[in-house]
Amino acid sequence: ASVAIVDQNGKVAIQKIQLGRDFGSHVEVLGGLAANARVIVNPGDGLVGGARVRVSSPQMVASQGV
Repeated sequence: ASVAIVDQNGKVAIQKIQLGRDFGSHVEVLGGLAANARVIVNPGDGLVGGARVRVSSPQMVASQGV
């Protein structure tokens, strides 16, 4: 498996990872990913390695009906 990450130069890199257990909405990553890696969530189909991207701050989403 692989994920798209943002490297220290602000460019997209495709990183191979080793997966473990699948918990439905979450998957265990056993190796290949640094603890401080900036993983691109829901990358578009046109995203390619080497593309320059801008990192934004995560947005908090209020839960409803908890």
